[in-house]
Amino acid sequence: NFYLDQTTPYNQHGLSYRDATRAKDSYNATDNLQAGYVGVNIPFTPKINLYGGVRVEHWNREIDNFYEIVEGAESQAIVRDTTDFFLSANLSYNINEKNLLRLSYGKTTNRPEFREMAPFDYQDFELFAIVYGKSDLKAAYIQNYDIRYEFYPRPGEMITLAGFYKDFTDPIETFLNNGGGTSYSYNPENTESAYSAGIELDIRKRFDMLADAGSFGRFFKDFTVVFNTSLIKSEINTSLQTYTRDTVRVMSGQSPYIVNLGLFYNNAGKGWDVNLNYNIVGKRIAYVGTPTNPHTWELPRNALDLTVQKRFGEHFILKAGVNDILNQPVKFAQYHGVNEDIEVFTRKYVPNRQFSASITWIL
Repeated sequence: NFYLDQTTPYNQHGLSYRDATRAKDSYNATDNLQAGYVGVNIPFTPKINLYGGVRVEHWNREIDNFYEIVEGAESQAIVRDTTDFFLSANLSYNINEKNLLRLSYGKTTNRPEFREMAPFDYQDFELFAIVYGKSDLKAAYIQNYDIRYEFYPRPGEMITLAGFYKDFTDPIETFLNNGGGTSYSYNPENTESAYSAGIELDIRKRFDMLADAGSFGRFFKDFTVVFNTSLIKSEINTSLQTYTRDTVRVMSGQSPYIVNLGLFYNNAGKGWDVNLNYNIVGKRIAYVGTPTNPHTWELPRNALDLTVQKRFGEHFILKAGVNDILNQPVKFAQYHGVNEDIEVFTRKYVPNRQFSASITWIL
């Protein structure tokens, strides 16, 4: 960290840089993870199969050599030492060669990052705010339940419909606090419990059956369409006194819907490979609000990417792409007023398109 000094006597006729680093601007951190897994496959019948297992993880983290908020005060090391057992199971029923039904369960975890746990603050120049860590932040645990129907009409094609439920303990969320005036700060916190539930549809469709169609139809024989969408309901339940704006609300970072669409053209004989991908996610909480500060929402935007690849002979490949063709703005908004009907943008920017090109020579 440096700042411009225009006040000292030896700097009366110019500018100089002086080091403004503080003792609490750094820390040391180590993570050690030892893990093992054992699984078993049980074919009950030719159609019914169970695969299950358990993963054991011993996690040790230590963050030290930092100073408390009071400059120069020695700190006690932050230590986490846990042993976790992560069970998983997958029960499948082969209805026939084209139809499959699956039931699955798995336990997972989301451990905080170093900077989220360190009692350490820094200026985020994109957020225009101070970001703080929290030394007593806990790891989150998730119980995942899933039921899935899979249909394979032809080779290379697939239709799956799934229902899922996720139960969260101590999920980690980022809260936006008003520090008074125009200053803000971001803090990670554990909320007590949450869940998300929804349905998901996946479709992969090839058009190679048009190879014997007319001249117009044959053009589409090398196309494949991939479609994925999810509808999700989530809910957080919390009674945090300092940060409670809503005791019941949606989870931060969780969109109510997600849509992905891909159009792929592959002609190996002519050396063409073209990918067009579209994505949109629903309005979601980016930063959780407090009693004095509304939630900050990330608004939906349409994203479209294109990649084109052409192969010449056995050795030469030319590839070009454009990311974010539509170049729609990224918007973060808060809602004020008695009915929260006043929309105010807290951040708004255009990420700009990205162009790429490459030439590859294969020996």
